[in-house]
Amino acid sequence: MHSILTSKRFIYPAAISALSAITLGCVHDKDQSTAQVTGQEIAMVATGVYRQASEGGPVGAHAIISASDFSKQETILPTNTSDLALSSYGGSFYRIERFQGDNITKFDVNDPAKVVWNYKTLDGGDTITSNPYAMISVSEQKGYLLRYGKRKAWVVNPSAATQQEFKAGEIDFGHYATDTSTGVPEMAAATLVGTKLFVAMQNLDSGYSPQDSYLAVVDTATDTEINTHPTISGDKAGFKLPVQNPNDITYSPSTHKIYLAGVGKYASYSAAAEYSGGIVTVNPDTYETQLLVDDGDATNHPYGNIIKVAIVNENIGYFVGYHDWKDNAVYEFNPTTGVVASTALIT
Repeated sequence: MHSILTSKRFIYPAAISALSAITLGCVHDKDQSTAQVTGQEIAMVATGVYRQASEGGPVGAHAIISASDFSKQETILPTNTSDLALSSYGGSFYRIERFQGDNITKFDVNDPAKVVWNYKTLDGGDTITSNPYAMISVSEQKGYLLRYGKRKAWVVNPSAATQQEFKAGEIDFGHYATDTSTGVPEMAAATLVGTKLFVAMQNLDSGYSPQDSYLAVVDTATDTEINTHPTISGDKAGFKLPVQNPNDITYSPSTHKIYLAGVGKYASYSAAAEYSGGIVTVNPDTYETQLLVDDGDATNHPYGNIIKVAIVNENIGYFVGYHDWKDNAVYEFNPTTGVVASTALIT
């Protein structure tokens, strides 16, 4: 569990994200996200190389890493965007081209260089990027596509034979947006627990600063939101999170809790970082939330901005802390008590 993938933005423990099912070798300057294909001893890794326009611009692809001998096949089907993500279900995986890529490609794990299909993630007439962030599958015939740049998520058919059959419906989350001029709530991550889909929305203002963030809950049988506070009036059926700018979410069967990492706000050239994030737990039945790990404040922030979280069992979890450009660390913590190990596991 000490092997990692690195990128120019952050260090991400890909082996940890697969909940200790696979251990990966080190691949430099490439990781955007990873996916494990059920029952397979391999990892599918989205890769990206950032280059100046004079050098040909960004290049993205995907790679395969074997858990048995750490062999890898890299630079599979390059694309002209490096902003990529992966998701998987059964024997298939999906490569998502995000900002201004606006498409998703399906592959079979047994033939990862052959395209099963490629569909756009824009409605007809759209001129603004949908920036698809993630796809969460319920079955071979149903999934949900989060579109970070739009107010509506898509209900999709991963087995669709045509572009027209791919989009099966949509869910409007625009009422969560602080920026009412666009109605875009920045849906960033989601996880499935039983028949409930939990969707985390960053909810940035027009200057891209984090505001109150929310978690919406969707009934996958009806594709409608569940009212998580039926005795309280309001236009939001979901609930406000005790952290801002959620970036990662996962469900742990061992604790029957959802774990969500909130970034707060990264430092910029003109402003210091804001520590309004941390790790939150959510009870998927009662919707009770708890700030399990606090990222600190402007004076004391030992973990930096918390950007990724993974749970192995009720006693072992890991998260990634972003301290600065190319300065990150992986920390071990107890998912039940929230106690963080005194020394970073990987720096």
